[in-house]
Amino acid sequence: MSGAVDVQITADCAAWQQFVYLNWQAASGQTVPDPAVPASQFGILPAGAATVWQSYVPSNSLFQPVSPAERQTPPPLMLKAISKYGNITISGIDQASGPVWLTGQNQNLTYYDVRSNPNEVAYISTVSAGPLNTASAQLACVNAVPAGQTTGGFRLPMGYKNDTDCNGTPATYGDDTGTIELKAAWLVLTAGNPNNSRYLTAQAQVTDPFGVTTQQTVGLVGLHIIRRLPGASQMLWSTFEQVDNSPDYNLTTKTASDPRTATGAPRNARSSYAYFNAACDPSKDTVYQCVVNAQPGAPCPTSAGRTSTDPTCYPYSAPQQVGRTTPLEFRADGINAWIWSQIPQNSVFQYYRLIDVQWPNNPQPPLLSGALTAGVQVGSTTVPYPTNMVPNLYVNDPNTRVIANTTMETYVQAGAGAATGTCMDCHASAGISALTPGSNSLQATLVRKKIGNRFFSVTPFASVPTPPPGTSPQATIPQGDYLSSFSFIFSNATIKATP
Repeated sequence: MSGAVDVQITADCAAWQQFVYLNWQAASGQTVPDPAVPASQFGILPAGAATVWQSYVPSNSLFQPVSPAERQTPPPLMLKAISKYGNITISGIDQASGPVWLTGQNQNLTYYDVRSNPNEVAYISTVSAGPLNTASAQLACVNAVPAGQTTGGFRLPMGYKNDTDCNGTPATYGDDTGTIELKAAWLVLTAGNPNNSRYLTAQAQVTDPFGVTTQQTVGLVGLHIIRRLPGASQMLWSTFEQVDNSPDYNLTTKTASDPRTATGAPRNARSSYAYFNAACDPSKDTVYQCVVNAQPGAPCPTSAGRTSTDPTCYPYSAPQQVGRTTPLEFRADGINAWIWSQIPQNSVFQYYRLIDVQWPNNPQPPLLSGALTAGVQVGSTTVPYPTNMVPNLYVNDPNTRVIANTTMETYVQAGAGAATGTCMDCHASAGISALTPGSNSLQATLVRKKIGNRFFSVTPFASVPTPPPGTSPQATIPQGDYLSSFSFIFSNATIKATP
């Protein structure tokens, strides 16, 4: 082919290739596509069938004691309002930007589910470091090779014969295609709604904020796919949404445009939105007054909602007005239209669109040990970058494009002020588990730490105290001093996981 190659289009195509592979019907009891399922059946799943990624291990199963049922393939979908983790929230109903939730126009909550592919599971299970389901094993892995070495230490697999274990010994994990983590956003659906056929759906055991557990049908509204591979050692970041989530919204003119009217948009596209009411009346919306992307405050203590003694709390059932204020990457529309033209007209995936793909412009050198590296000065403390992180990846560089999924970064989109940013911007602060001095338990206290012009919830830096007798000085180092290849899941390891 003559002429320049549009790298963004190449990345968009790669993102859709991953989406198709991961959403293919999985072979029974396996985590790979079923070769007997033809392309004409893509996105037309029989009852009880799972996609490839739905067969992956939920991250809580990697670090928490789990029941035999949770070890099934595919594991049952269990969505809980309160995360099982005691550190940074990566599941439950809270978004990554803080203790805030998202409620659909059907008055139901959005729940989050994080999964890891077999390559990452194999790395966590490696015997050379522990396995990596405890804080002490993670710390040992970080320090297995001195800082500055080119192999070993804490390095998520990139695949394609590029990997080592914690000690620097060449190793292959899973099928050698690199680490994949997925974060899914699920909306509890209302029975009988004709729009339900437009979603990838699942049966889930849902536990609400008040501890009530019910069996519900949930619909996939958002999907993050992050992958570590050669040339993208800081991950390839892709994000998709269901097209009915919300309109594209202009904060200046207060006008909404329907993304489903674009060329090549899905068939039968003019339905209501899941998170936006075009006829919203501020006089009747007593909680949010129809303000787009208004962030909730303190939740009401009971499911009954507001009372005369507490008229300012925010009911979990109050529907929210959501608009896409972070523009779709303009080339994605063309790629989306082409994909829609290739998949079956009755596939649920004709109702999903790629929002954007991000990857590092400066991917080398590969991520080494998580030991202290050069970073940003915050007061008297140096906040470390991963060894391949460079400052111009941060949002305060005007050349870095903001990326956001409206179901997962609802309140930190473009136009939300200094809180906007990129995927790598946030995940650069992801650390390993923290050790309380003299023990093997997690640090529970969080602080808001400023990096550049953004704030992150991380375990606080602390001076290293004198270690107890018989304890290595390294065993008293808190999480904040170490980084974990951009993955938040490692900061949630327990003292001991059930084998």
